[in-house]
Amino acid sequence: MSDEKKSNVPTNDDDQFDIVWIVSYLWARRWFIIKIVVAVVCLAVLRYAITPKTFTTKSSIVINSSSSLSSVSGLAGLASLVGVNVSSISSSGSINFTSDLYEFLLGSTPFALKIMNEPIPWVKPNDTIESLYSHIHRDTIPGLVGNILKYTVHLPHTIMSKINVVKPLPPATMSEDPISFEPLVINETQDMCIKWLSEHVSIEEDRQSGALEISAEGESPEQSAKLASVVLKHLRGTIIDIKTRDSKLNLSNAIERHNVIERKFDEARNAYYAYLDRHRDLVEERADITADKLKYDYNLFETLATTAAGEVETAQQTLLQETPEFSILEPIVQPIKKSRPKLLLHLVGGGLLGGILAVGGLLVYLAYLQAFKPSLYSEERKKYFHADSSNSIQSL
Repeated sequence: MSDEKKSNVPTNDDDQFDIVWIVSYLWARRWFIIKIVVAVVCLAVLRYAITPKTFTTKSSIVINSSSSLSSVSGLAGLASLVGVNVSSISSSGSINFTSDLYEFLLGSTPFALKIMNEPIPWVKPNDTIESLYSHIHRDTIPGLVGNILKYTVHLPHTIMSKINVVKPLPPATMSEDPISFEPLVINETQDMCIKWLSEHVSIEEDRQSGALEISAEGESPEQSAKLASVVLKHLRGTIIDIKTRDSKLNLSNAIERHNVIERKFDEARNAYYAYLDRHRDLVEERADITADKLKYDYNLFETLATTAAGEVETAQQTLLQETPEFSILEPIVQPIKKSRPKLLLHLVGGGLLGGILAVGGLLVYLAYLQAFKPSLYSEERKKYFHADSSNSIQSL
């Protein structure tokens, strides 16, 4: 019985793909693996050397919410007398910004149009200071190599473009109306500027503290710091414009009404006192009726002017209340060290990638021999395992 069990156990282990055999084989081919790792690390170092340097500037701000209605409580009585509800005005038009809304605002076309026209420093060509739009527009002009490709490889496209002439679009400008339904048409350079900004500028919100972190990347420390400053400036202005849009409109309407009533009040007052001066010594019934009418108009417009002045004061307080305040937690600091590329990351990544390629290649090679060329696979086992298995395992 024991002989039958022993007969069922395979005596030839050449077809077994066991872990001891694999480790022994890899150890025997260790110099091959080291060569591959060194070669890949050299390629990683070469990539590190030719990759453009990137500098990152970060700044953190906190947007303070508007103060409570107690700041205008002193005007509550006056506002109620003139028929103005402070609570309803203060709460109207308020927009709560979230992290998603901040990211959407940063990537919006109107916001990008403001930033792309701001001058920022560039390393090439010759440390110039120009807007993003001008820089990208100049880079789109083909040079010598571009002209060669244009009339050789891209010759069919060049011919078709000459036949189907398309007039280049002028740079798009923002409408003065903040709520405009007219389409905003941008040209190719502006579209490239928008993509460039989306790749080099980001904004994140800490949900616990509510702080906003603006991050800007540039090819030089000066460029990243200036870009962060420009983004922060326009972000502050845009947020204030959005949050106070209704309050500014209410204030503008209140001032316009107050100016109209004030002019009519001046006219009524001048007419009344002028009439009194002309008819000071006359005692006539008709003259008294006219004087009473002028006095009535004078008192009416005086009351309306007082009411309008109260509305203007209330609208000003509401605008002041709804205007957010910005506190800088981390100021914009010009970076000293580059953020990318990192040499250590390239070395570690190159070493890991080289090891994976070398070990994976050897394992695939063994699997291929085992499946399609068993004779060669057996020779490999005899060459690297049977003859040197004890030394390999002991050294491991």
